[in-house]
Amino acid sequence: RLVVDNTEKTDTMTLLCELRNSNEIESRFAKLAEEIVTSIHTVCKLRGNVEFVGSGTLPNDGKVIDDVRDRDN
Repeated sequence: RLVVDNTEKTDTMTLLCELRNSNEIESRFAKLAEEIVTSIHTVCKLRGNVEFVGSGTLPNDGKVIDDVRDRDN
């Protein structure tokens, strides 16, 4: 799931990726996260972040892109 937010008047993009074995999130997948961030920048010309989360953590609501920016500010 791609989450678009706005912090400090700057849009941010975070790709949330579910992993089957969340015990290995920090150590094993750090290089993969760097590669995904580079790919996002290359393809989309935007800066983004990657967060790995445990399996079943993301809601199954059909959203692929979740725009949570506050439109009032």
